[in-house]
Amino acid sequence: MANFFNQFLFIHHQAFKDFKRSWHKKITILVTIFISVFILFVISTLNQSLNQEIRSNTKSILGGDAEIE
Repeated sequence: MANFFNQFLFIHHQAFKDFKRSWHKKITILVTIFISVFILFVISTLNQSLNQEIRSNTKSILGGDAEIE
């Protein structure tokens, strides 16, 4: 049991050292993911906004001002 506990402590110690060494890589990955999700959100919002605006102003965009009575 003591051997298992020592291995457990060793694994956690190594994992903590690895985390401390590569924290800047993890931050870079998180920032990249954040920027990517933000860009996807902006593109989706602009797409919806443009589609809604085009649908609401179809007549004026296509020049359908004249009406036949």
